[in-house]
Amino acid sequence: MKRLRGVKAIIFDLDNTLVQSHIDYVQLKQTVLKELADAGVPSRFISVDESVVENFILGKAYLQENSSAAHQKEFNRRLSEALTEIEMERVDQVREIDGALSLVNSLKEKGFEVGILTRGSRDYALAVLGRTGFDGHVVHLVCRDDFPMEEAKPNPLAMDRIAEKLQCLSKECLFIGDHPMDFECAKASGALFVGVLTGSTNKERWSQVGCKAVIDSIADLPQWLKSEMRLDEER
Repeated sequence: MKRLRGVKAIIFDLDNTLVQSHIDYVQLKQTVLKELADAGVPSRFISVDESVVENFILGKAYLQENSSAAHQKEFNRRLSEALTEIEMERVDQVREIDGALSLVNSLKEKGFEVGILTRGSRDYALAVLGRTGFDGHVVHLVCRDDFPMEEAKPNPLAMDRIAEKLQCLSKECLFIGDHPMDFECAKASGALFVGVLTGSTNKERWSQVGCKAVIDSIADLPQWLKSEMRLDEER
């Protein structure tokens, strides 16, 4: 992997990367589809076969073309509140991925800036950080509801914003995530990326989307970094 020596910040996805979460993603998807339909989005723009993000992007594009700013604002409010409610239902079951907290502290000791980029709400993210011991160890984060929802990852604007908080550029960041959406966000923003297998994405799927750097979990990140830095020196 090129440019590793230029990395100034390590950015993590939250759910199933730093922590093992128990969000009901089936209910979450059903909620998104319902809210889109209730907002007046025609059924041809909504599909149970597409991801939550893809449904939202297509539905929001329709609303932007066919509804008032006030209607869109109300839709965003209703949807965000509904999603946050689902996220918070099982927040007491969230657990740290083995080695995650010690890794964060080790990276900071080595001089890296550390942040979190998540599609979770800020209320949910702060609750998770508090319950898993990360509170105070990771203070820079960008969440779904910090900006308009259509600007959350995989929109590269999200990466630019967390990079700005860490006082660097997206191209100076290494993003760690468990979902192809994370890879898409990193690629579009110019950030480097490493995929983990602690979520629902297996090695085959990572290969299909073009992600070549994959580790079992973030506990393996120090060894991966050491290996890549050695290769950089040899170049």
